[in-house]
Amino acid sequence: MAESFPPDRTTFKQLTKYSGSGGGLTINFDALLLDERVFWDPATDTLTIKGTPPNLREQL
Repeated sequence: MAESFPPDRTTFKQLTKYSGSGGGLTINFDALLLDERVFWDPATDTLTIKGTPPNLREQL
C-alpha cells in the first residue's frame, strides 16, 4: 500500500458530520457541535439544539 493516498471525500464527510432523516424530518450537523450546541439524551431519545440558525428561527 502506498504511504499516502487521496481520501474518499464522501467517507471523510460522513466522519465529520451527523445526518439522518425519517418521518418527515431531516437533520445534519458537524460532529464538533455535539455536546456544545447539539445535545443527545439517550434516556429520553431527545435531541436538543441550542442557538438555532437565524433562517430556521424565522421560519418557526
